[in-house]
Amino acid sequence: MISDGVVNLMKCGAVTNVNKKVDKGVTVASFATGTTAFYEYIDHNPNFLFKRVDYTNDPFIVAKAGLYGFYKLVCGSGFAGDRFVQNL
Repeated sequence: MISDGVVNLMKCGAVTNVNKKVDKGVTVASFATGTTAFYEYIDHNPNFLFKRVDYTNDPFIVAKAGLYGFYKLVCGSGFAGDRFVQNL
């Protein structure tokens, strides 16, 4: 899931996805929730890729991406994970 916070992190350069090994350069999610401005930003934006939940939660895909610690932190701590992203 992504929401308005991800857009803010992308705009300030904290999230670029350039170091990912899978789906490099794009933010991958299964669904999104947010404001009208958020939906307008992600609509037809090539920096976002929406996949089925069986892909985004596949442990083999997550392991290939090399982001298991980040994935676990965000999923385990909710919005507290945003602080981790800002410190990258």
